[in-house]
Amino acid sequence: MVSVETSEPGARIEVNDDYLGKAPLTLKVWGDKKRRFRSLGGGHIVIKAYPVQAGQSVQTKIFRTGGAPFTPVDIIPQRLFFDLNLQTVEPVKRYDVNVNQ
Repeated sequence: MVSVETSEPGARIEVNDDYLGKAPLTLKVWGDKKRRFRSLGGGHIVIKAYPVQAGQSVQTKIFRTGGAPFTPVDIIPQRLFFDLNLQTVEPVKRYDVNVNQ
């Protein structure tokens, strides 16, 4: 069982594009005795929290489930927290210019 909380109550929570409810909520996930995720056919689990107010951003957490033999598997956390006020970060664009040509 994983507690899912957001910086503002009432955020829509989805797991692999399936609606689970509004935060706060408790998420039941499949795992082993060592609290590692178990694969249910895919290689990862995607958990999203959607904004409640204007100016907030969708927050996403991705966990590896070891969908194939010898692939990494993440530990199941006891609690997930989504800060809806974090803004989306754009990748830094880098331009390499060779001035000698």
